Amino acid sequence: MNIVRYDRLYPFEWYAYMLENNSVYYHPKQKKWHIFRYEDVRKVLSDYTNFPQLSRPEEKAISPLETSLIGLNPPNHRQMRSLVSKAFTPKAIANLQPRIREIAKELLDQVVEKGEMDLVKEFAYPLPVIVIAEMLGIPKEDRAQFKQWSDDIVDSAELGSFDMNNDKVSLGEKAKKFANQLRLIQKFRKAEKELGAYFIKIFEERRKEPKDDLISHLLEAEVDGRKLTEFELLGFCSLLLVAGNETTTNLIGNMIFSLNQFPDVAKHLRERPEDMKKGIEEVLRYRSMVRSLERVAANDIEIGGQLIKKGQTVLVWLGSANQDPEKFPNPNQLDINRDNLQHIAFGHGVHFCLGAPLARLEVDIAMQELFKYFSDIQLKEDVEYHLNALDGLENLPITFTVAERS
Repeated sequence: MNIVRYDRLYPFEWYAYMLENNSVYYHPKQKKWHIFRYEDVRKVLSDYTNFPQLSRPEEKAISPLETSLIGLNPPNHRQMRSLVSKAFTPKAIANLQPRIREIAKELLDQVVEKGEMDLVKEFAYPLPVIVIAEMLGIPKEDRAQFKQWSDDIVDSAELGSFDMNNDKVSLGEKAKKFANQLRLIQKFRKAEKELGAYFIKIFEERRKEPKDDLISHLLEAEVDGRKLTEFELLGFCSLLLVAGNETTTNLIGNMIFSLNQFPDVAKHLRERPEDMKKGIEEVLRYRSMVRSLERVAANDIEIGGQLIKKGQTVLVWLGSANQDPEKFPNPNQLDINRDNLQHIAFGHGVHFCLGAPLARLEVDIAMQELFKYFSDIQLKEDVEYHLNALDGLENLPITFTVAERS
């Protein structure tokens, strides 16, 4: 049997293979179930009773992120989400539009005379970092450090099972993999410790002198008559930092990378910018920023004809679900005229990404300004593109022609 290997930059053939042959698959060495079909993935994400987040109470939590929205289940999740959601109402997001556009223009003004740039490092990453830092009330001089902490925390997503007894892997490869795992753990712990100390200092400053920023509002907020603990506050702020910039960074990079592969779509969006929102949704489906999410089975339950037992870990593949031909015909085509754009790139159910509207707005403005500034955007040839810990590009060198602007 011809086994298709997983290629993170171009995973589509592997997704098609798994959807056809192993749509619900148990990996005996990882001791995890892998789920690939759209309907099955959606079912798992919807059913928080049978497939909750693996969470711990604060006194047993290893990381503040475990007490944030991403690590909570209802009813605690609903209570916490209601606090942060006030910063992400449609009105609050709309009010950010002028500032987001201003930031995008400032960043493009810095590179417009060069004729080339690394789209990720010089545009896609600083844009959302500045936005989320300003929402939190973080000083301008600390933004670069904020991004580094965010990257080091997200890189921990690369940590996973590795079979040291696999005879097909050389001792040298095993040693390299093991060393990399240790490096990621050390980076994560260092980043989280430094970020925690930084936020605690900000908390102390805001308690003495509140400002009109999200941290000050969270310090005053109450859940069922009680204030948030410092650990919960750290979890909130860490999640907002990581999720608030990585999602947008990855989506901007994925947009340009995908449009380069489908120049007819790029041409259409240039000529009809009113379709940009459809273009964003189709890129979200076509090249999802988060390839998978993990849940745990709370009960014995059947999915796709397979019995998943209580306590077993389940990995749902969002990237594969969004490539399921039963849901999205011709999934390898970037088609902004699809009748169905109900992707699950932002998750589904109670844990649907709270910041999705902000990410969509940031990317919409970013693409509008890129097309206004540059009449032609090309990827540099013979460049090795590196993926980050999620499914976004770590680097994206481009060349461009400056557009005539009135």
